[in-house]
Amino acid sequence: MKTIFLAICLALLSSLAFSAMAQAAVSEPGYIIGGYRYLSSEVGSNSNLLQEVNLQIATLGLPNLIVDLGTGNAFSYKNFMQAGGLSYPGGFAAYSGANPATIPAGTLIKHADGSTVPDPNAVQDFEVVSIE
Repeated sequence: MKTIFLAICLALLSSLAFSAMAQAAVSEPGYIIGGYRYLSSEVGSNSNLLQEVNLQIATLGLPNLIVDLGTGNAFSYKNFMQAGGLSYPGGFAAYSGANPATIPAGTLIKHADGSTVPDPNAVQDFEVVSIE
């Protein structure tokens, strides 16, 4: 009985720890392109990561770029330009709030050291399993 109780406690603690990490990542602005989110703070301080972002944009084109302002909202560059681009009334923040983009399932946050973690803002890609 004690073993089951401890297992449940550990599971809850690890869930809370993961949730706290996900919460921290949600507010981090960044650029999503080519299946990766590049955090603004790391791109700004790491020239290799900046080159990778620029290469991804050059290869895949701006229409595939999603920008996350760190407010919980993200916007698609393609949709932004179709709505009037820089002449859009209210600027990026207003556009982001009115027209949020969906972060594709499977998006990974790529860090300057090359490590990756699942993006907590990405659409969840669950498989439905029926139990009979």
